[in-house]
This record gives sequence, structure tokens and C-alpha cells, in this order.
Amino acid sequence: AVYQSVLGQEHPTLAGLCELRAKICLAEGKQESAFRLASKSVELRSRHLRQNAVAFSERDGLLYSDKLRAARNLMLGCFFSHSSPTSSDSMLCAQLVVKTKALVTQDIAMQRRNYRANDARYDTLIAQIQHARSLQMREFIKGPQGNSVCKFKKGMDSLRTVIEVKEKELARLTASEESLDEPPADPVKAIQTVLSDTTLVVEYIKYIDPINVSRYAAITIARSGMPRIIDLGSVRSIDSLIG
Repeated sequence: AVYQSVLGQEHPTLAGLCELRAKICLAEGKQESAFRLASKSVELRSRHLRQNAVAFSERDGLLYSDKLRAARNLMLGCFFSHSSPTSSDSMLCAQLVVKTKALVTQDIAMQRRNYRANDARYDTLIAQIQHARSLQMREFIKGPQGNSVCKFKKGMDSLRTVIEVKEKELARLTASEESLDEPPADPVKAIQTVLSDTTLVVEYIKYIDPINVSRYAAITIARSGMPRIIDLGSVRSIDSLIG
């Protein structure tokens, strides 16, 4: 309550606090409270990422995307640990999964590029950052040659500086842009409106449960009715069956 009153209800710091409280509730067997807190974290992180995706540096975008995935993992883990989730819980979970599935790193990079599709400076900066990262990776794999450890470290530091400078320049270039377009308020309903009576949409997702096991889940959406969220099982067992 103190953090919320000082920082405001939408501050991204609150997302981490919600996740911590959700884990505590889950350990205490309070699955419903845990799910509410975890879903709140996903809402906060997805909103913050969408609002800042254009101005984020590439590195910040990657880091925040990882935080969003972790929050979504926790939410799904809390949902599936609940013995009898309500229909509203199922709808909320499905909405957040569908809404956040577009907010992964590649989609953000694509949307950032689309914002400046005709801007040569933007494309040049993206190419320069990618080239510097590629050089950095190659040099790291090669490692220091002979006794030239100092030369190796100096080269790596130089590439790191180039990347940081270019990312800051990219952030300044895009800082004046508006945030990315908001998704539909109810993405599930938006999908249902374009489905026929005989069509069923199935969204697959991989997540990591609270005991750190990778699992597959599926969300099914029909033209009418509530979406169904199904835990399909561990990634290892399913992948072994697929071969």
C-alpha cells in the first residue's frame, strides 16, 4: 500500500511486488489470491512494455520481454494450481495470454522497424547495432589469441561502447514516437467476432511452472462461450512422444 500510494497504481515496480506476494500466497496454498496478484503483474508489465517499446533500447526491450514472460509463467502456474478457477478467472487468463503473446522480442523489433520503415537513419542504426553485436559474439567465441588478453579486453570494451552509444542514439531518435497501438480491450472477443460457428482457434504456449518445469498449455477459443485453458503436460514428455 505504501509503494502504491507513493509510486502510483501503474508504476512497473509494483509488478515485482505483486509477483513476490503471489509466490508467497502460492506457497501458503492461497491459489486464488496468488492468481489475482500474478495477473495484476502481467497487466502492469504488458502495459509498461507496450507504452515504452518504441523508445526502449534493444537491450532494455530484451530484458523487459523476459520479465513479462516470467510474469506470464507465474500467472499460468497459479491458474493451473487452482483446483476450481472461476469462469472470470479463465477469461482473464486467456485475455492476458493472447494480449501478451504479441509482446515478445521479435514482434517488438518488427513493430519498432515498422514505425520508421522509411527512415534511413533508423535502418542504419539497427544495422550498425546488429553488426556490432555480431562482431562482439565472434570475438567472444574466438577469445584472446596467445597472450593478448589486454588487447582482447580492449576490443570487447570498444564494441560494448559502440553498441551502447548506438542504442542511446536509437532511443533518442524514437523517443518522440507515440506508444504502440493498444490491442483490443478484449482480445478474446475480437477473435470470436471473426470466427464461424464451426471454427475453433487453438493457441499453444510454453511456460515454466512454479517448480521450474517447462510445460505446454493450450487455449481454445470458439465463436461463443468461454475460452478453455488446458495444461497439456511437461515439455520433455510431450517432445519425447513427438520424437
